Amino acid sequence: ITQHAVASTKKEPAEVSMSILLALKESLSFFDDINDKNWMLLKERFQKTQPNYDTNLKQFERHSRYPNYFWANNWEPEFTCPHEIRLGKLGDGGKWICDPHRIGERVANNNECIVYSVGSNGHFEFEKEVRRVASQNCKIHTFDIKSEGRHKVFADEAIKANSTFHHIGIGSKKQATEGSVFKTFGQIFKMLGHENKVIEILKMDVEGGEWENYKDWIEDWKKSGVVVRQFLLELHNARYPYCREIFDDLRNAGFVIFHKEANYLGNANSVEMAWIQLDKKFQTIEVL
Repeated sequence: ITQHAVASTKKEPAEVSMSILLALKESLSFFDDINDKNWMLLKERFQKTQPNYDTNLKQFERHSRYPNYFWANNWEPEFTCPHEIRLGKLGDGGKWICDPHRIGERVANNNECIVYSVGSNGHFEFEKEVRRVASQNCKIHTFDIKSEGRHKVFADEAIKANSTFHHIGIGSKKQATEGSVFKTFGQIFKMLGHENKVIEILKMDVEGGEWENYKDWIEDWKKSGVVVRQFLLELHNARYPYCREIFDDLRNAGFVIFHKEANYLGNANSVEMAWIQLDKKFQTIEVL
């Protein structure tokens, strides 16, 4: 082998790595194998999806009174995760996750894996599946305003799932008073030492409490320096104007929708939404 051939061989990995820098940067280091060309196609797909809702606001408001019709006509996935998978039990309770193998790879490279599951109602299939599919080293925290039900003590069930149970509800600043079962995200991050950390997955089902509280959540994430990588939230009915504002506010915080699933057990009046947080630059295409 000539010296020129050796030099060429050594140069190839650098060239390959350069081709993924755009995805690596704009995905906050999550996607490390998507080349620039394919990442640009994802960016263009996002642009073509907008606006991702009915822009006739009078009609939008009217349809919000009929949630199953509303969700059928507003907001569809605007980003694709190449290897997404549904974790947890079949039917109500399972959640779509973006490329969990990437979480395992990050853990293998000495990155921490923190997962929050809010509103489990004593079901821990999701927690078990995260550890099985993503990484056995994920530190999972389960939160619920109830501590027991169906003849089960939730803390005991959490231990079986290798999760830490907290008898805590995620509430607003008004709800999170001394002695209350509710705490804000800011209080929880401080309590658990998770300020300035990455929460790889935040799964939430708070039975309608999302509408009036989500602004506090986003504010607490920002103030605490916390990156929520994947945000999985069940939206109940379609309370106006929150049913538009929550999408606008999450998009402005860098979140893009990668999955949507109707809850058919509730006559499709509720919907499971899944977002992934990317750099805000993903949402724009620079003209050179």
